[in-house]
This record gives sequence, C-alpha cells and structure tokens, in this order.
Amino acid sequence: MAPDMAPDREAVRTIRSASDETAGTAKTAARAAAGAANATARETAERGADTAKQVVEKSSQEFGRLISFSAEVSQDAVRQFNQNLDVLLQIGSVMASGYQSILSEWSSYAQQPARRNVDTLNAILRVQSPQDLLRVEGALLKDNLQDLLSVTARVSELSAQFATEAGEKLDARTHEAARNDRRRA
Repeated sequence: MAPDMAPDREAVRTIRSASDETAGTAKTAARAAAGAANATARETAERGADTAKQVVEKSSQEFGRLISFSAEVSQDAVRQFNQNLDVLLQIGSVMASGYQSILSEWSSYAQQPARRNVDTLNAILRVQSPQDLLRVEGALLKDNLQDLLSVTARVSELSAQFATEAGEKLDARTHEAARNDRRRA
C-alpha cells in the first residue's frame, strides 16, 4: 500500500465516523422532533376534545334552559286558557240563570192577562150601563198596561243585574291576570 493512502483511509474513517455520528444525532433529533410533534398533536387533540366537550355541555345547558322556558310558557298559556274558560263558564252560567229568570217573568206576565180576561168577562156580564162597560174596559186596559210596564221594568232590572254580575266576574279575571303578569315580570 502506498504511504499516501494511509492518511486518506484515516480521513475516510474519520469522515465515516463523523458521518455515522451525525446520522445518529440526526436520527435522535428526528425521533425527538417526532416525539415532540406527537406530544403536541396529542395535546392539541386533547385540548380540542376538551373544548368540544365544553361546547357540547354549554349547548346542552342552554338547550335545557330553552326547553324549560318553553315548558313554563306552555304551562302559563294552559293555565291562562283554563282560567279564561272558567270565567266564560261562570259568565255563561250567569247568563243562563238570567235568561231563565227573564223567561219566568214573561211567563208570569202571560198568565196574568188570561186570568184578568176571565175576571173582566164576568164583570162585563154584570154591566148595567154603557158607562159601566167603559169603566170595566178602561180598568182592563190600565191593568194590562201597568202589568206590561211592570214586567218590562222587572226584565230590565234582571238584565242589568245579570250583566253587572257577568261584568264583575270578567273584571275579577282581568284583575287576577294583571296580578299574575306583575308577579311574572
């Protein structure tokens, strides 16, 4: 072997050794970088999962609040509907009672002229002069007119009474609704 080749071999070995060492260091650095990248990726994925979990939990809570609010509003609407229906039934009952009372008044009125006509016919049969006949007919006309005015006044009073009672029930419901609205506000 030539003497000038020995230093070249030595240089090649040194270069090879340095190269191997550099390659080892590069591999170690690559492994470390890959490990760091994997750790960062894992950490990023975990943070993303935690963030997604928090978003889902917050959304679930808000959705639960929305459902709860909707249920409360629905319950209030049903409660208010039932109260309004109750008032309508009360008013209907008052009006039916009033209608029955008014019909009773008119029925009584219709019976009175029939009795009065029988009495008047008996009185006419006992008449002895034209003046007596005019007096009996005048009394009949006056009594019938007074009865008509009397029953009309009574029916008006009953109508006013039942209208007032129905209005009071409606006012009571209106005041109750206003109190409930103030409590909710």
